[in-house]
Amino acid sequence: MSFDIIIIGCIGIDTNVYFYGDGPDFDREGNFTQNIDYIGQAGGYAARLAQSLGLSTALIASIGDDFSGNYIRQTLIQDGINCDGLFIDPLGTNRSINFMYADGRRKNFYDGKGNFELKINPQDYLSILQGAKVAHLNIANWCRQLIPQLQQRNIFISTDLQDITDFNDEYRKDFLE
Repeated sequence: MSFDIIIIGCIGIDTNVYFYGDGPDFDREGNFTQNIDYIGQAGGYAARLAQSLGLSTALIASIGDDFSGNYIRQTLIQDGINCDGLFIDPLGTNRSINFMYADGRRKNFYDGKGNFELKINPQDYLSILQGAKVAHLNIANWCRQLIPQLQQRNIFISTDLQDITDFNDEYRKDFLE
């Protein structure tokens, strides 16, 4: 099977906290907000968007062996996204809390679980990469382990560089190149 696009990277549950006014009053214990959970993070949004545009889509990402991970897997399969590349992060499913201000600002609190420590065997994903046209990488540390396989197969690579402030940032160097 070949895919129009393979999304490689972060997926998790985003809790967006929408403020009714200017923002929270940290001098008060309680603030009234609208809180909505989404399947999100860069990989979650990209995979669901690509599939909704009619692209055959596969996802290589970590989830936890927990309620959120199971919910993500079931929802993506219902969406028609190939989930053969999902693997278990023993620390659980990624989470994010996003403060969403009325003026469009967002403040993110990201819990990437084991993204820095996760190791994958690139050989385990060769059947997913076979015939792929495009791979869209997020900047989770473990994603860089697949870059040589993508390059060897002449798969077009796009990258979500998120929050880049310095083109000499060593962490993002592999992704920039």
